[in-house]
Amino acid sequence: MRGAETIADVVTGPHGLMTDWVFRAVRRLAAASTDRTIHFVDRQDEIDFSTPPRPIFLTYYPAPDLITAIDDHDASVLYVVEDPIDILRYQMRELNLSQIESIRAQTCSAVANPMIGRADRVRYVRRESRSPVSAVIEKIATHLKLPLADAEKPAVLDELSNGLGPDAILEDILAVAKGNYQPQARAGRTGLVDQIELCALQVMEPMIAMAFGDATRPIVWPTNVFKFADPIEQPEATMTDIGGPVRNIFYGPYFHLPPCRYRMEALIAFSEDVRDIPFRIEVVGNGLVTHARIENRRADNYRGYCEFTNTDPISTIEVRLRNDQFVEHGRLRLIEMAFFKLPEEADRRN
Repeated sequence: MRGAETIADVVTGPHGLMTDWVFRAVRRLAAASTDRTIHFVDRQDEIDFSTPPRPIFLTYYPAPDLITAIDDHDASVLYVVEDPIDILRYQMRELNLSQIESIRAQTCSAVANPMIGRADRVRYVRRESRSPVSAVIEKIATHLKLPLADAEKPAVLDELSNGLGPDAILEDILAVAKGNYQPQARAGRTGLVDQIELCALQVMEPMIAMAFGDATRPIVWPTNVFKFADPIEQPEATMTDIGGPVRNIFYGPYFHLPPCRYRMEALIAFSEDVRDIPFRIEVVGNGLVTHARIENRRADNYRGYCEFTNTDPISTIEVRLRNDQFVEHGRLRLIEMAFFKLPEEADRRN
């Protein structure tokens, strides 16, 4: 049901420098201007919307109740935008996450993005903003209805600018905030990133675009994020020998997907000597979501698809590519899995 009145505010973004600063700003504004309640919540938490006055929820990982409230237009959203490579490097450095663990965490942060993209009441705060901090703070305060008295403004701006003053930009403020600062990886640079950083962009940039109402680009899970069954866990980007018994050949990557309906397209290269071997793709979340059989194909590149609905933003998604009978010898390359979000009408029909 479309909410006639906002019952809560949600402030969310990936776990990184920028989101931490925004959380700090919201807490400071609330303390200075009102008796609004601030709640830091995680994805498994039960959400109480009845806490008076209208609660503000800060979260890196939106809970299902928050996602529903956003989708029903019952909650306004302040969404923090930061480059996936910057988040990857921060989380590896500060949270001791591996590269794949960081991408997984970033997908968990983005499960509400399609709902944010069609929300009526949403504002964005970008790390690359060149606006003075005074304008950024004013935007946050106005959106969250946290009026700041004139007498309070100098002290609040001095604190939130880390002493740099109201004309400072966010990047300079973050640079003096604490010792874990690193400059933006791609700011003003055109150089190549490494393979896993490229994977982070393929996975996350389409998900970030969803928060702006753009679902035209598919979420892509490339070879590098999957595990290879034998004898090593990490697959190669070239054709791989898959001779052996029935088993899961490729599996993973245990990323999160927003609760939507998808067309999943698999791009796989088969050698001539396995063209008659049937293969199966299984999508597993909290149980088997869907499966599809691959047969009657030619050698070389193969593109197949299936559709499924993901209803669970908490569980990770595993995709398994398995052979359905013994392979005497042959080679295979899993190039990518691409997830195209189907229109909202398809979500509701299914």
